[in-house]
Amino acid sequence: MTLHRRRVVGMASAMALCIMAPSSATGQQVNDSAFRFENPDPAFPLGNGPRVCVDETHHNVHSLGRLFAPFVSVLRSDGFRPQRFTQAISRETLEACAILILGSGRAGPQADDLWAYPHASAYSRAEMNAVVRWVRSGGALLLFWDHAPAAGAAAGLAALLGVQLLDAWADQTPQGNYPEIVRRADGLMADHLILRGRRPSERIDSIATHGAGAFFPSAWIQPVLLFGPRGTGWVFLGDMGQALPEIPEQEWPRFSIEGWLLAGTRQWGAGRIVFFGDVTLCTAQLYGPAAIPLAMSHPSGAQNPLLCLNMVRWLAGAL
Repeated sequence: MTLHRRRVVGMASAMALCIMAPSSATGQQVNDSAFRFENPDPAFPLGNGPRVCVDETHHNVHSLGRLFAPFVSVLRSDGFRPQRFTQAISRETLEACAILILGSGRAGPQADDLWAYPHASAYSRAEMNAVVRWVRSGGALLLFWDHAPAAGAAAGLAALLGVQLLDAWADQTPQGNYPEIVRRADGLMADHLILRGRRPSERIDSIATHGAGAFFPSAWIQPVLLFGPRGTGWVFLGDMGQALPEIPEQEWPRFSIEGWLLAGTRQWGAGRIVFFGDVTLCTAQLYGPAAIPLAMSHPSGAQNPLLCLNMVRWLAGAL
């Protein structure tokens, strides 16, 4: 068994945390109740900042009351006003939102074959058109996804907004160790306000990712986080839904994704968009019976909360 194959087998259930429903009984996904974020200088008066709508319409486990609860606490510490978004996306329903967070939506309820291709869109044609028009007229969107199948569920909307998603898995190295550490010192961080922050103490130099998605940017996209020279995309043909275990790993599709992005931004008309291919990065979880810390709770993810906050600050024009 190759090192990569051992990593896949060992991490298969852990990577399901990106898209499967939480269960305290099985220990699959549990928010870290001890997670705290100290915010010495909120961007807005507490409770009086922009209203942030967190999508709960598209079978999201990354929602205000579930896996995004720690992220929501970070936003509240900065004065933002998060609220549930529980209706179909339209011009009328978006009127209540200054910022919309779409967190790894799905086309339907979680199922046993949730990994299998094809991956249907989470968003209807009418919803996608409404998002495009809303952004161009001044809306601010944070679009999350992660590896397949979440990438496929968001791919149609992302294409209209100016990026092409890799509907597969994406790693900084062929080994894909988790967490993967994205460092400024390795040339994986662009010169962007989100990473510079408002002052030197808010500069971001290192973050921890857990099973990411990649995208190819159009000319209008400003890079934030990049995939380096060993960046690799791959399609899992094993037993996590596709049910092709007879195909050996060396025959699985592989792609070089050097220069592709993990995160980027676009200013379009009067609006702004942040694209981010790792929804788990903005959670604080304890995984499995061993309560393994993930993302904002992981020791290597100490700057994850600030990155997540700075993305929303940038959308609000507060950087």
